[in-house]
Amino acid sequence: MQASETAQYRINHFFEVYAEAVANQDVKQIANCFALPCTFLADDSCAVYTDIAKLEGLINQGKRFFTQHKIVEAHADVLNKRSISDRITRISVNWQYRDKNSQLVYDCDYYYLLKLNEEDKWKIEVAVSINEKERIEALNTK
Repeated sequence: MQASETAQYRINHFFEVYAEAVANQDVKQIANCFALPCTFLADDSCAVYTDIAKLEGLINQGKRFFTQHKIVEAHADVLNKRSISDRITRISVNWQYRDKNSQLVYDCDYYYLLKLNEEDKWKIEVAVSINEKERIEALNTK
């Protein structure tokens, strides 16, 4: 089996670690899942982070939202993996966020571009929000 095929199998584990960090609101671990620079892209915005402290600041903003909506579980359902090259893969993920009773609070969809770094660890280079803004707005109007 080629190294790139082996790396493909590690993507699900990468997202399990990432989801656990999100659920635990572990800012350092979440930030560790990203490469620098990294890009966050949505229909109405684009942000590039080149500094770990600024990326951690963005992540910290989400903590208040999780507390407000009593989110304690995060699950990343990896829907699709497509190799772009030996070291770059496009991933489609449906995120589900749940409360302490495992009731769905909201879900949303993302595309990611992951790249193997020099240590052969996956890092998020680009995160594309498909519908999170709309889902959060709907949640906040309930």
